Amino acid sequence: MTHKRKLIYITIVAALWILIPGCSARKEVIQHEPSTQLPPEEKIAPEPPPTPEELSEKALIEEKEMLIQEAWRMHDSAISYADESDWQMALFFAEQGMNLLEAASGPNKVDPTIREVSRAISRDLDRFRILVHNNSRQKNLPQIELTHDPDAFLDELSDLDLYWAEIPPDLEGKVSEDLKTAVFTIPITVNKEVLQFLDYYQNRARTNTQQALARSALYLDDIKKIFKEEGIPEELIYMAHVESLFKYNAYSRARARGMWQFMTGTARLYGLKVNWWVDERLDPMKSTRVAARYMKYLYEEFGDWYLVMAAYNVGPGRIQRILRRHGEMDYWTMMNRRLIPRETRNHVPATLAAIIIYNNPERYGFSLSTAEPVPVEEFSVDYQVDLGVIAESIGYTMDDLRALNPALQRGVTPFEPKEYTLNIPEGCGAQLAQALEDLPPSERIRLRHHRVSSGETLSLIASRYGVSIRAIADTNSIRNIHRLKIGQDLVIPVMEPRSIGPAEARKVLASSGTHTVRRGDSLYRISRLYGVKLQNLFEWNALGPKSKIYPGQKIQVSPR
Repeated sequence: MTHKRKLIYITIVAALWILIPGCSARKEVIQHEPSTQLPPEEKIAPEPPPTPEELSEKALIEEKEMLIQEAWRMHDSAISYADESDWQMALFFAEQGMNLLEAASGPNKVDPTIREVSRAISRDLDRFRILVHNNSRQKNLPQIELTHDPDAFLDELSDLDLYWAEIPPDLEGKVSEDLKTAVFTIPITVNKEVLQFLDYYQNRARTNTQQALARSALYLDDIKKIFKEEGIPEELIYMAHVESLFKYNAYSRARARGMWQFMTGTARLYGLKVNWWVDERLDPMKSTRVAARYMKYLYEEFGDWYLVMAAYNVGPGRIQRILRRHGEMDYWTMMNRRLIPRETRNHVPATLAAIIIYNNPERYGFSLSTAEPVPVEEFSVDYQVDLGVIAESIGYTMDDLRALNPALQRGVTPFEPKEYTLNIPEGCGAQLAQALEDLPPSERIRLRHHRVSSGETLSLIASRYGVSIRAIADTNSIRNIHRLKIGQDLVIPVMEPRSIGPAEARKVLASSGTHTVRRGDSLYRISRLYGVKLQNLFEWNALGPKSKIYPGQKIQVSPR
């Protein structure tokens, strides 16, 4: 083998020696790759299909959750509209929520959760129905509701902003010392807000607070008795200071009336009569009984007397909605987070401040009242009778008898129901019974009630009852005698008072210069009778266009 051939041979052998391990390595890698062959399939037992009963149960659970969620959503919308006094829309959404629950499948209709939600919504639904009804009749409300001016102090208290008010340095110490020996049935929080209201009552609202303390003495014993019977803490009595200053006839711009400030719908919902003849919101004892029962219901709902005070002011729906959306919390957390309106943020600290003052008035610079309520007895009549007739029969003044029966809006017992229980001075029952027995039925009442029908005019109505057009117009404050509304309620003075003649008028002017008001008189009629300007009557008697006059009142008809 030549040298050249030997080199070629060696080169070929070397190349083969290099290539064989490379191929061997590649082969080894391939061998370690995961096998693409799948293992034999495991046999998995198929799940049995759901039974009809299981499918039905699942569908009922899903339906229940959906219905409850949607019903609460509708209820929240209703409460939002109610907060804006849009009762029609509030009623619409409350009805939609109730309709959803009523459409539940058979088993869900009796589900405890759905029934509980239904009860909660139905309470507001009834309230909205009453409010919508009242709103539609607003134009025909009794004249006393349309012309009575709201009590400015009550609305001032609602709007009050004491955030920057400075607290006297010694006030907190005085309160702390006072409360060391005080005994309360509910915890009394004393914080910045309560101290600010204490200072407010002692200074800016001093006169009103002193008057309220004096007024409360006429009712406190009876109110305490009612609260005890209903199981309500005695301290909550003093909410009446914040609500009305203990005025039985208090009236707010929101059209709430009475010592406990009930709206018409709420009053009717809880059993008080509110109609053309009677408004039991003005009866201190009847409205107190309802207020106590309403507070009991609120406590069953919230289990916290501070939330009861808040809900009494803003309504339970608003408080329920806050708790649902933001979770459980107490009143002070709601206030600090500003989840409630200013009026409600004022209401609770104002009540707590009133509780502290009424517990010890003299310590805070107020005098105790010595006024005592007039002892009364009840007297039932089963026919309509005029308070003026009763007053004359027992030798009592008309104004004092009205004060004993504030719920009578027309000064006469109602047409329906026939039987009505009056309050009269104690010891007068036998005398009144005999006087009414001797009185002809035609003379028991001096007023009639008439509802205007289609086509009726004031002239036609006056002819029917045998009285003058002017008598009806004056009694009902009718300015335009040619414009009556169908369904309008009128008071008809059946026994029209005698009007004095020109000769008698001249004698009055020549002697005392005063006119004694008779039933049916008006300032306009008196001005025409004596030939003086109406504006002069206003000036001589410190009266205004909205002032009311009463039988027996002396009116100056000539300059002093």
